[in-house]
Amino acid sequence: QYVKSSVKSKCPIFVGNSIKSTQSNDANSANPDPACSNQGDEITGVHNPSGSIYSNFQCFKEVVPPPPAPPLYPPVAPGESFAVQDPHLVFANGLTADFRGSDDGYFNFVSYPGLSFNIRTQQSTFKYKNITVDGTFMTEAFFIVKTTNGNRVFYSHSANRANDKNWGWKMSNGTCDNRHIYVFPHRSMECDTFNANVDLSTTYITNGNWKFKISTNRVYGAISGANKRIDIQVSGPSNSVSHGILGQAFNKNIKMNIGEKDVYPSHGTYKTKAQARGAIDGDYKDYVLTSPFNTNFKYDVFESNINSNVENKDIQTSFASDNVE
Repeated sequence: QYVKSSVKSKCPIFVGNSIKSTQSNDANSANPDPACSNQGDEITGVHNPSGSIYSNFQCFKEVVPPPPAPPLYPPVAPGESFAVQDPHLVFANGLTADFRGSDDGYFNFVSYPGLSFNIRTQQSTFKYKNITVDGTFMTEAFFIVKTTNGNRVFYSHSANRANDKNWGWKMSNGTCDNRHIYVFPHRSMECDTFNANVDLSTTYITNGNWKFKISTNRVYGAISGANKRIDIQVSGPSNSVSHGILGQAFNKNIKMNIGEKDVYPSHGTYKTKAQARGAIDGDYKDYVLTSPFNTNFKYDVFESNINSNVENKDIQTSFASDNVE
């Protein structure tokens, strides 16, 4: 005797002219598909009370919900900063801000004795939910390092040199003492205290107590302009000298507040305008650079000397208690 049932089960497994399967839960969330032929699809229908033999079945495909959207401002641990998407900033003290930059320009993100970390912003028009956004993305990152042995390192990671899979043979490269090196996926480059490791679309940089993670990603919903971007993570020591748009949050002598943010409408068009005002020292134009590997801007400390009294080597020091008003 057969009994009507609404159970959903995995994959019709054919045994002779019958179908054998194991029951699972909730047929209500599935979508009908009359061409159920592969093991792994969903079925529902009439079955024997024993739950083993099926007939007169209707097939369903399993519905896989899309992954949740990542947060605009990722959570951070003490001593970490982020700059992601278009761009949203999370400082090492946990404060947040948005930063448009310019349609095509270079800005200093970290300035420290012997280390300068710069980024490039480029204009992009993209679709976000029901809005057409005129915004910017970070597309390239640049490092200038003066090593303890006196060598100069110039290094770049460029999303503009990445392929459709978000990596490229020339995406990540640099020079050590005037020797040019392309760092291919799963390869590395060392120059005294400076180290770069590439894992396909991501470059990991370490220099002393500073660590950087630069990842290439696509611009979702891109219409025109930049269609690739980089996302950035920075870890560094609590100190009393660093500056730059992200670097100042590691400086315990600089007091910061929550910065300016863009407020998107529910529909229509929108041009981003927030420039992290309120969070950063001065104005965003104070961080403008004339070229990718330039270190000179208003708060530049690249050529400064550093000693053991300046830097706290415990990067887990509480930044929130040091430099948040």
